[in-house]
Amino acid sequence: MAASKVDIWNMALTHLGELREIQSETEDTVERILCSRFYDLSLDATLRGVPWNFARSYFTLVTAAESPPTQWAYAYDYPANCLNPLHIVKDGDSKANIGRSQYEVAQDVSGLPKKIIYTDELDAILSYTVLTTDTTLFPPDFTLAVALHLGSQLAVPITNDANLKQSLIAEWRQQLFTAQVEGVRDANTGLNGNPQSDSALSDARQN
Repeated sequence: MAASKVDIWNMALTHLGELREIQSETEDTVERILCSRFYDLSLDATLRGVPWNFARSYFTLVTAAESPPTQWAYAYDYPANCLNPLHIVKDGDSKANIGRSQYEVAQDVSGLPKKIIYTDELDAILSYTVLTTDTTLFPPDFTLAVALHLGSQLAVPITNDANLKQSLIAEWRQQLFTAQVEGVRDANTGLNGNPQSDSALSDARQN
């Protein structure tokens, strides 16, 4: 059974030795307020920490209105739901043998709060991490990692223990390292593949 946001909050509090549990996302308690304050940061940091398969998507980039600088051939709009770009897929490569093109992310020269992706790849397809907030999609190792990071952010406000914070950050980093190693292993052996990513790449090429 997938963990809810409140479940993740309570897991984080357990890392601090807190036995009283939060019952809802709206209760008027210090613990709930602090969890709500730091949760999005912990989710963002954990999604960026590893190229998680469950949060990966592929998208054929849309040509930007502005011209690219001289060192790049093409300019594309940054996808609205992109949290972290991973790489640009070379034309003709499959997911199993992905080639990668160089790229650069920069601010729009117009000064608007808008990002642009520059590359030399025509009809570029971007592999990227989507900002995924639906906890029912979270695999167990990701859930554990978010709870560890959240616990680290709560350690000083709740326990005033900076050493506990550093210990939880170290555990979070180890959790990310383990997840990355297992992800590479699964990709190389064909175990626990991600059909959704395969389909997304195929769909991106057809669009």
